[in-house]
Amino acid sequence: MIRWSPAFLIALLLAAPGASAQSASPTVREQPETPFEREDVTAVAEQLACYCGCPHMQVSTCFCGTADSIRADIAAHLDAGGTADDFIAAYVEEHGTWGLAVPPKEGFNLVIWVLPGVLLALGAVLVFWLGTRWAKRSNLQELVDEPEAVEVEPSAEREELERLLREED
Repeated sequence: MIRWSPAFLIALLLAAPGASAQSASPTVREQPETPFEREDVTAVAEQLACYCGCPHMQVSTCFCGTADSIRADIAAHLDAGGTADDFIAAYVEEHGTWGLAVPPKEGFNLVIWVLPGVLLALGAVLVFWLGTRWAKRSNLQELVDEPEAVEVEPSAEREELERLLREED
């Protein structure tokens, strides 16, 4: 015979009513899903930029009233049978490519994608060129600062100094 501990039996009795209530009725949402919670609306909203004056935030992350109305427009368009591409095209037609969260990789906007890499490469070349130039300059400076020692006979030098001092007196 299996001996059950009293704590285990109490835990089993307390957990059993909640488990049976959950399994008896399926999960039902009490409120309808908002456009902010819908995955299809969020997928479109992530591709668009809010035009409310926020610092170029995606419609999916902006919490202003303008973004709420845009999400509602997306939901209405999708519920009416429209596609995400149709809505994005209409949004870009109304607001220009600025309305896109990520600029397209075509035309002048291609500069936005290419220029950072080009500038980074040019900067690396410039740093390398300046570094080698400064290294050469410092090597030359060391040669100028430390000339080779020239040996002079101390007696000839001393005689010259004594002669000059006598002339001044």
